[in-house]
Amino acid sequence: MRARVAYALGRLSIAAATPALLRLLDDPDRRVRDQARDALGSVGSPTAVDALLAEASNQDPRLRAQAAKALAKAADSDPRVAPRLMLLSQDDDATVRAATLSGLATVDDHSSRWAPLVAQLANDPDPTVRQRVATVAHHLAPNNVSDILRRLADDPDATVRQAAETQLNRLPK
Repeated sequence: MRARVAYALGRLSIAAATPALLRLLDDPDRRVRDQARDALGSVGSPTAVDALLAEASNQDPRLRAQAAKALAKAADSDPRVAPRLMLLSQDDDATVRAATLSGLATVDDHSSRWAPLVAQLANDPDPTVRQRVATVAHHLAPNNVSDILRRLADDPDATVRQAAETQLNRLPK
């Protein structure tokens, strides 16, 4: 029930929900904490972003990854978010880099402002990140998607090649 409340508060996207969501970040249930974190990103208020920025600096890569996904939702509401997302995209942990891409892909932004980041991460040493690039390139780098996917279709990792080929086949001809 608490996770559903956090979800509903996130859907409302109102700053007044921030104190309740901050309390839910300390809930004993991980699902509740994850939902509260996600909802804070939807709220995007300065206090909500403060909490997410703090979690984005946590030593635990799982928390940094969750914070990256949530922060992406607030990329347009707070000028501190985009620079932090850029840092998270360079995190030492591949799951954080991949989560940053996933978060950005959920945002309704058709501007291609993240295209340079996507192109850079297409060369990431970790195949999980390159696979994520293949699946989100159409959303984050629509003007470069063909080039990125063709490059990834020749990737040394079979999973990356398959993801790129699948996405290439979905492009309009």
